[in-house]
Amino acid sequence: FQVNENGMKATGVWDELCLNSPYREYVIAQLCDIVSNYGVDGFWLDQVGFSSDTCYCQYCREKYFNKYDDKLKSYSQQNMEEQIKFENFKRDSIKDFLLECIKRTKSIKSDLDFCWNGSGAPWAIGMSQEVADYAVCSSTEMHHPKFVQGSINNRYMRNLGIPFELMIPECLDSWGDYTLNTESTLQAMASLIVGNGGAMNLCAVPSPNGVNAGKAYPAIFKTIGNVFKRIKDNEIYFINALPVRDIAILTSEEEF
Repeated sequence: FQVNENGMKATGVWDELCLNSPYREYVIAQLCDIVSNYGVDGFWLDQVGFSSDTCYCQYCREKYFNKYDDKLKSYSQQNMEEQIKFENFKRDSIKDFLLECIKRTKSIKSDLDFCWNGSGAPWAIGMSQEVADYAVCSSTEMHHPKFVQGSINNRYMRNLGIPFELMIPECLDSWGDYTLNTESTLQAMASLIVGNGGAMNLCAVPSPNGVNAGKAYPAIFKTIGNVFKRIKDNEIYFINALPVRDIAILTSEEEF
């Protein structure tokens, strides 16, 4: 597991596993097994990253020392330069993991398609173009109430020249809180995505236990169905639509 500077497992909705730990080889071996035995056309990978306060496990500390010939300090003890170096270390670890996944599976089946949650997203700027070029589409998330950020993501990804998708949770926060957002809010988010030429992926998480284990509530299906119906009813306005430019902000990747 990913651990914070106090050596405690990262807390959150999901248990985050460290990409620099033996988990890395376990995942890659599974991917290779799937390619070899199940005839898949490609992969979409999720949870490829680090929590904001991680990771200080023994494997990250060893890799950090081997890379920089320096000990990994606790975040609270790092100066600005060291914090930037740590963030770059995590970004490079993600890049290394993805490249190894891609290259080892493609050595078995060369025409595999690859995509992952975060491929092409604005926050991934700075990640090596070497790995970005393997993505057949851009993919990231859009969460309520971050409508402005979602709109920026749409416009940025639209200009990358490959198909893109944004995933919306059916709930108020994120997948796993088992709430249901309002239909009007989900329709507005969906319209932002398809109006910019993206694919809208509206997802629901079934209940993990209890009398509804493995099921989603009927109201969720009804709401999702209505959102897609509205998109379908207005499809004529989205097909081959062209953006209208009215303002631009120029910056560099270093300043982003």
